[in-house]
Order: sequence, then structure tokens, then C-alpha cells
Amino acid sequence: MELSNRKRLLGWAGIVAAIAITGAAMGIASATGLAKTPSTSTLEAEEPGGNASSDSSDTADTGASTATVDVTLSDWSIVPSVKSVKAGAITFNIQNAGQAKSHEFIILKTDIAPESLPTLKDGSLDEEGNGITSPGEGKVLPVGKKQTITVPMTEGKYVFVDNIIEKDLVHWEKKAYAAFTVEAPDSTGASGSPGETSVVSLTSPVSAGQNADIKVQTSPGASCSIVYTHPSGKTSTATGLDPETADANGTVTWTWLISKQTQPLGNGKVLVTCGGKSAEATITVQ
Repeated sequence: MELSNRKRLLGWAGIVAAIAITGAAMGIASATGLAKTPSTSTLEAEEPGGNASSDSSDTADTGASTATVDVTLSDWSIVPSVKSVKAGAITFNIQNAGQAKSHEFIILKTDIAPESLPTLKDGSLDEEGNGITSPGEGKVLPVGKKQTITVPMTEGKYVFVDNIIEKDLVHWEKKAYAAFTVEAPDSTGASGSPGETSVVSLTSPVSAGQNADIKVQTSPGASCSIVYTHPSGKTSTATGLDPETADANGTVTWTWLISKQTQPLGNGKVLVTCGGKSAEATITVQ
């Protein structure tokens, strides 16, 4: 069976059992299926804990969250606690409240109506189709399990989907999805006075193995978070990317290490959010 690099297969229980009988089931018995590998799967040496682990209660932290959304997965629906949020680093508390099936939570950014999203020959959703990008996703959650992830999200239309493929069931055929909107940041800073959050300077290009610096101008005293996304699309968890508070002049700076193992090289993104107002810049890693 040919699979895309983002396919997830469940229903391997029979195979696992057979391998276990031969004594070669090391590390397989705990899996519920072959999970779709996110496009952000490349791990950097600086960040051994950057991706969500197999613990269903783990948290992938990208800095201070600008909003929190509770998401309930079930047989067959995806229900977020709100329909829209402001742009920034959004935290999702995900729970599988279904009765019988494992489910997953995938975030897709697209202007395509959910009912018209493209599918593959097996009936699953084509997550890499034209006009579709994914800023992040959770993992397969068995019944009753929870997970928390934080995902940087820019202004636009999104849809949350469950796209698991089981031996006898393609979840997308049940059309469990939820439309979602990310709105533009507020027009005022944390103090409520007019102002903007802007990038004053950024180390770019920067060589792998060297430090990157960014300086941002915003409202004095604003609470700020930063999300650096590698050229691979993976959200960085490097030391130095912690939330900061702008000084009396409205200035805030960050410094972090660009891993020597960064692959592929190319253009990454830096998203800074201060007091609900965001600024994004491109950083070239060479």
C-alpha cells in the first residue's frame, strides 16, 4: 500500500500481535497505529523535547499564549470552545471524548470550503493539496486521552479535521470537521493606546550554529511572546525564546541559538506578539 508522508494507519493490532509472537515486537506494542508524520517532524539537536511525546498529556510550548481553545473530539465531531481568536500563539486543550474510536486534531489553513476539500484515492483528505497549509497538529488520541499543543497562527480561515485511516474506515468520510477563523491582532497595544508592534532588527542571514538576535518595538510594558519556525516548518523550542515584557521605551529583544543540525537550510519565520498585536519577519538560515 502506497502512503503519503502524512498518512496515518490504524488497525495494525493483528500485525503487532503476530510480531509479538516471534519476539520482535520491541517498541511496537504501545502503538495504536502508524501516525501521520507532521511536516514539522525534523528534530534539532538543541531541542530534544521539541515535538510532542507519546504521553497523551504532554504540552508543546511555543511561548506565551495569546488565546486558549478547548477542543472536544468524538464519534463523529470536532467541537472547539470558540469559533475565532486573535492571531498569535494559540493553545489548544484537546480531549477525545468519543466512545469507541481514536481521533486526531489537524489544523489546516485554507480558503476552500470544508465540504470541497480535495481527497485522495483512498477517500482520505489531501492535506497537502493546492491552497492548503498546516501550521500544526496533535497526535492520535485514544478514547479518554488528552493533549495540549501551542501553535503559531496568523490571520485567515482554518478548518480542524480528523483524517485517520483505519483498515476498514477512513475518518474523513465521516466529515468530522470544524471551521475556524483567526482574526487580525487588536489595533491597540497592551496599554490601550494606539501603536504598532514592529521588528526593528533581525539577524538575517544567519549561519547554522550561530546566535540570532531580534529587536522589537511595541507599547511600553507590553507582554510579548515569540515563535521561531525553522525552515523545515518545525516550531523551535530553543533556549532564549521565552516570554518577555517590553521596557519603558517599548523595546524588547531576544537571542537564541540556530542549531548546527538545522536541515533544510533556507527561510524560516519569526512571529512576535505583544499585547495582542503581531509582527512577522523572515529569517534566512545558511
